[in-house]
Amino acid sequence: MLAGGAFAYTPRLTVATSGGPAAATPVTITLARPAGDPATARVRISTPAAYATAIPAAPGVVLGTATAAGVSGEIVVDDPARHAADECAPGPHDAVWTVEPLGLAIYVDATPLTLELCPPPDSQPATLTLAFAKGVWSNPAGRGEFVWSALFTPVGEAGRDPSAEVESRALFRQPALLSLAGRLGTRGRIVLFGRLTAGGKKLGHAAVKLLAGRSARTTRSISSTKTTAAGRYAFSLRLRRTTFFRTRVDLPAQDVTKTGCAAPSDAPGGCVTATLAPLHALSSTFLKVTVRG
Repeated sequence: MLAGGAFAYTPRLTVATSGGPAAATPVTITLARPAGDPATARVRISTPAAYATAIPAAPGVVLGTATAAGVSGEIVVDDPARHAADECAPGPHDAVWTVEPLGLAIYVDATPLTLELCPPPDSQPATLTLAFAKGVWSNPAGRGEFVWSALFTPVGEAGRDPSAEVESRALFRQPALLSLAGRLGTRGRIVLFGRLTAGGKKLGHAAVKLLAGRSARTTRSISSTKTTAAGRYAFSLRLRRTTFFRTRVDLPAQDVTKTGCAAPSDAPGGCVTATLAPLHALSSTFLKVTVRG
């Protein structure tokens, strides 16, 4: 509880996708609630309008897996008419997806695609993960930063408390580009260098792994460095044999609340958390350095 009777409520939305622009993508949505925060009564997740979406209509279709507190279950398409009077989100919806082992229903509306759900009030896990296979979302066709939004409504003394609703944002940047080139250095060394960008923005202070091997199929990590503030990196090494090189970046989700929540929010409690999506990138081609003699 904070001063003035207010309480801390800082839930977090994280979204992970893969693939390039316009590609069909699996989507993993994670909803997290810090220990000590009040329970969540309802969550409404909005997809950025730039995503192409398709809502499977046939009941029984399995869309993915949901996991909470060590319990997992399939996300299955149900008949929305069976849920028109549900207390969580009464009324018509374009689709309803259910997860029976978790006692969970997900209410789906199109244009843009939104997901609404009410976590079980008596046994709320710290984290709920919805892992969707390909088939519902396709990445935006263009370059840039795309913002997913979730409105979290907490449980108050009298039940659901819309006046304390807050927003969490999940940022996704595409494309992720990792370049790799080489040049001769001094004293018989070679210099491998490149740059990391995502959504047209340079990514500084990111760990870059250098992969090397006698063939493109047998590369392994041999060194690592970090990008500069401008997103650039370089490795200097001496070679004794012909070698294939590639570089790789694997970044976990990052807290970017300060910048990600800078834009105004419609939620009464404002934007309280923002997370940059995990990033995985390989240099687009192998670099072969031939040693003769």
